[in-house]
Amino acid sequence: MNSSILNRTFGGLALTIAYGLPIREHDDPHLALAEEAVQTVSETVVPGAFLVDFMPFLKYVPEWMPGAGFQKTAKKYFEIQERFRSEPFGAALKNIASFDPTEFQSKFDLLMHRRTEPQDPRSRQSHLKTKRARCAKTWK
Repeated sequence: MNSSILNRTFGGLALTIAYGLPIREHDDPHLALAEEAVQTVSETVVPGAFLVDFMPFLKYVPEWMPGAGFQKTAKKYFEIQERFRSEPFGAALKNIASFDPTEFQSKFDLLMHRRTEPQDPRSRQSHLKTKRARCAKTWK
């Protein structure tokens, strides 16, 4: 199985469970950010990946000096990690603030009602009223 499919599946599942974010089928910004954050971690945990691992005193050297390029990399990776911590959480807070319980439906509910929703307009309107009332009762 293709590893990108597994990454999308499990990454999307984790973001949906943790933050309640719907994941787009293509080019999802939260999933791309998560993959980028994981990539930064995997590059930095390798022992000896940076010269400072062998010579710890280099962490005190200014970043403009030769051999201190790891500091720029560290800043860049830190910004990615900060974005990964704040952006999905901010999106979840935004979703919570704009939450309307009458429009809430779980993915399972959506899948079940796609098959059973009536096609004629009158029955469909009655069906939607029933669903909204059920959701409103659940979330009061």
